[in-house]
Amino acid sequence: MKLVLPFTLLLLGLNAAPQTEYVSRSEDDQRAMRAFAPFIGLWIDPESESRGFEFAWGFEEKTAHLREFKIVDDEREVLAEALAGWHYGRREIVFHEFVRDHRSFESMNAGVFRAREGALLREYTSFDPNGSSRDYRERYELLPAERLTLTIEYRDDESRWRPWGVFQAERRAGLAGSSARPAGPGR
Repeated sequence: MKLVLPFTLLLLGLNAAPQTEYVSRSEDDQRAMRAFAPFIGLWIDPESESRGFEFAWGFEEKTAHLREFKIVDDEREVLAEALAGWHYGRREIVFHEFVRDHRSFESMNAGVFRAREGALLREYTSFDPNGSSRDYRERYELLPAERLTLTIEYRDDESRWRPWGVFQAERRAGLAGSSARPAGPGR
């Protein structure tokens, strides 16, 4: 009976918690989420043609998804998936990413996205199943001709930032399984 009564009150809209007036999205969160617009789409490594990532809008452009994938038989196999959105308390875009079980690698990443100097920055801590963690930062920088550079650094054991890799990607359309909408006016 204890579980039924609160659930019934919730259904009837009579819960005892004080109600607050609905506040619509702020200009801060809308401006911050707009930083994703130029990056929305599929991006493929032009050298291998077998790996890439995708930025896609979530619901009502309040969230964004980032998926890393490899291409097998013209189909995408998702390797990692992140969900990002505005954190009203911290006043920044936060994300959680889950990297699927690989033979050599599995992790959960948590961090923030920031727009800086014409680029999208992603700073995060990666947590491994054994409990270890390491800090990373990534810079997605748009280049002419629908290209971008992704630069990744990690923090070493002496807290110094070290290069991890620099990758090139080209925007592609029409790859099977795409959930991305193209960037454009009003996005």
